[in-house]
This record gives sequence, structure tokens and C-alpha cells, in this order.
Amino acid sequence: MCIKYILKTIILLLVCIFILASCSDNKNESSEIKNEPQNNDNSAIDKFEQPSAEESDLYAPNLPETDFEEYEFKVATNMIDWAIVNINAEEQNSEAVNDAIYQRNRNIEEKYNFIIKETEMERGTLGAKLKNLVKSGTDEYDLVLNAAGDMPSNAINNNLINLYKADYLNFDQPWWNKTIIDNFSIGDKIFFTTSDIDLSVPESVMIVLYSRKLSKDLGLASVEEMYRLVEEDKWTFDKMSELARQAVRNVDGTGVVNPFTDIYGVTTPGPWVGNVMMTGFGEVPIKKDEDNLPYLAWKTQRYADIFEKVVLFVSQKDLIGMSVQQGGAWVLYSMDIFAADRALFHFDNLSVVRLIREMGSDFGVLPVPKYDEIQSRYYSYCYPTNLLGIPTTVSDPNRSAFILEALSAESRRLVIPAYYEIAIQNKYLRDETSYKMLDIILENCAYDLNAAIYNWGGVSGMSGDLYNCYEKGNTDIASLIEKREDKVLKDMQNLIDEYNNLD
Repeated sequence: MCIKYILKTIILLLVCIFILASCSDNKNESSEIKNEPQNNDNSAIDKFEQPSAEESDLYAPNLPETDFEEYEFKVATNMIDWAIVNINAEEQNSEAVNDAIYQRNRNIEEKYNFIIKETEMERGTLGAKLKNLVKSGTDEYDLVLNAAGDMPSNAINNNLINLYKADYLNFDQPWWNKTIIDNFSIGDKIFFTTSDIDLSVPESVMIVLYSRKLSKDLGLASVEEMYRLVEEDKWTFDKMSELARQAVRNVDGTGVVNPFTDIYGVTTPGPWVGNVMMTGFGEVPIKKDEDNLPYLAWKTQRYADIFEKVVLFVSQKDLIGMSVQQGGAWVLYSMDIFAADRALFHFDNLSVVRLIREMGSDFGVLPVPKYDEIQSRYYSYCYPTNLLGIPTTVSDPNRSAFILEALSAESRRLVIPAYYEIAIQNKYLRDETSYKMLDIILENCAYDLNAAIYNWGGVSGMSGDLYNCYEKGNTDIASLIEKREDKVLKDMQNLIDEYNNLD
């Protein structure tokens, strides 16, 4: 009896120690983890590596043998001048991505006996045309790749099918963007998403360029030192702020900011870089709950504290150089300021490494910094330029879904490696460690669903309240919440109700 009692006592003590240790761990848990953007699966954009012969089998879709009898598969695409958006290539031209798209399409066309016909739509016109086509019952397109901001209105007007109900689409496969699916679906419905068929998504991931020449001229941290900071999880907002401030130079000595001559700490196309930073620091205004429904997430102390610091940083005109517009025309691009070695950091889309290819000076590629070293991981702000959907007037939506699945799978096998390894790494990046940085960037994509597509309450987007705060230096987030919260909630609920009324 005594031995049994002693054993029971020992066991009880061990259990208590375990429970106390667990409680201690929970108390020390970082608040940032609780406030991270939800549903950001690290596999959103996996490492884009050339598959081996064995791995290629993993990219084979589970589709039956089918003959579409030379059907003309019609696609309408919203065109953008800075991103790769075309899904068709008429001929090979020795450019890696073009030729991979060409080969992908010919492979799938031959296998299933159909023909791809792509109609390029002037930017911003496809959304309105789609509404008119559906209203008139016209079956003109089997698939649309439309501007992301147009898609919610097309969904609630019953212009797009619920993709969850389409046969053949397997969203568990690696050629689908799981993060976008998780973020932009509402409840059990998703009317628009993206896959590896559309390169505008990786093209729009935000990166930070770091000037090798300017950092050397000013005696600041080298590119290699910056890479080490990233790898050691010490690449933070405070570190960027410190280096950026050290780089500022009023070249003509007048004390007046001159975007055509001065040296900046940071350049970026516009004040929306504040939104990039907020998302990079793990804070977005709206997140998703366990029922896959949106909720307001900006009423926390962490959000308010970070928002104030970001606004004060972004609104410094001598520190941040932005694109200049005069008389309705762009006369200076922030990218050109950086390319002229007049900025230490440059925030922009991944596509900028193609557009800036003629820059004489070398640069390093970094992820958006963490807010602090406690933050669990890096977040790469990404906004979808185009999203794909299947119109409700399509005579056979399952045919559209079948072909979309086949093309998406073949994209993962052929196009993605060509884009990532050949076009980006080998042709445009300047050093081998940049490749590792790019892996970190693409593995950690994060989305602000309100800024990307919904803009509930008018608080997000290029003319929204948050944008105006970044531009004008207004840090009063509490007043903004008080002013806009009811409208945001109303708009959000209206969309949920509209979705519930759709099939």
C-alpha cells in the first residue's frame, strides 16, 4: 500500500509539473501570433523548382480520357502592362516563359483535342462586359481572368459559378493557390480564385530591393550583411528605419525635398506601402473566423501601435521617395529613382526585377521586414492582379473546369519552373543568395482581403481612409474605426447575405 501511494504521489506531481509548464508557455506566447493574418498556408506558392521525371507524375491531374472534338476554348483576359497575364502564346520566341506557355498549351490541346482562343481586353473593361454578356445570356467566354476588384460585384450579380460545385477542380493540388482560396472564399462558396495558369500572382508579390552601390558609397550594411539579418530573423522595421534615415541626402543643400536630385532612404510607387508594411507586420483590418467568415480585427492595441509607427514612417517626405505625377502624366517613377542609385531601399512588385533589368548597379532582394524579432515569420504582401472565374452562361461549366484543371497542372510542371528558375533567378537576379531570399518571400505570401478586392466601408484601396492616413500622416486609428466600423460591418454582412442567396 505504501509503495502504491508513493507511486501515485510521484505521478501526480509529474502531471502537475507538466501542466504548470504548459501554462507558463502559454503566458509567454507572442501576441503577434494571435493577430497574424489567418489561413496563410505556407504552401501558398511553393518553391518553384524544376521537377524531376518522378516528380512530374505528381503534377498529373486526375482527369479521365476525353475528346473535346476541336472545341474552341474561349478565354478573356484583363491586360496589364507590368505583369505577365497572357495564358496563350501563338509561337515560340526563345523567351523561357513564353515558350513554356506555348508548350503547355500545345500539350493539353493535343491531349484533349481542343483549341485555346484568348481575347485580350483593355485594362478595366472586362468586368463591365462580363456583366452585360451574362445579362443578355451570351455564352461568349468559357473562362475569364478579370481584374480582382471587379470579381465580387460579378459574383453577387450571379455572373460567376461557385467553383466548389464544379467537377474536376481539385483545390488540394499544388497548382492551386491555397492562400487565396482560404482568404477570398466566403463560407462554403468561392466564385473566383487563381492557379498556376496565371503568373500575375507571383508577379505582384512585394519585395524589397537593396542598393549595393549606395550602401557601399555611404558605408552602410552590405548586401551580404542584409542577407544574414534575414536569415537570423533580425531584419526588422527598426533596422530598416535606421538604415533608411542614414541614407537620406539633400543633394542641392536647399533643405527642400527634390525628387529629381535627392537621395532617399526608401522609394515606392505610392503611400500604399503603408498597407504593405502593416500586412508584413502581421496586421490586417479584417481576418477570417473558424466558419470562414470575415470579422474585424483592427481593434487591438498591437494594431494601433504598429499603425502609428507605420504612418509616421511613410509620411516622411524627405525619407520616402514616390512617383511624381504632373498635369495628369507621370514624370518620374520611383523605380527610376532607385535605378539611378538615389535610394537605399525600394519596395515594389516582383515584376520590377524584369523592368529594372537594365539598371547598371547591382541590388539585393529582401523580404518585407518583420515588425520585431518576436514576430513568428516574414510576411510577403501580395495582391492578386487578376482572378479567374467561370461565367454562369457557359453551356458546359464542367468542361471549363476540366480544361482549367489540366492547364493549371501543366503550368506547375512547365511554366512555373521556367518563370522562377530561368526568367527570375538566372536572368534577372544578381547573386545566388537572392534565390534563397526569393524562396522566403514566395513561401510567406499574405493577403489583405479588404484591400485586395472587397474594400468594405471604403477604408481600403487607393482612395480609402487607410491610404489617406498613410499619405497625410494621420495616426488616429481610433477615430477612423469609430467613424467607419458600422459601414464596414454593414457592407460585410450585405456581401455574406448576397452569397447566401447564390447557389
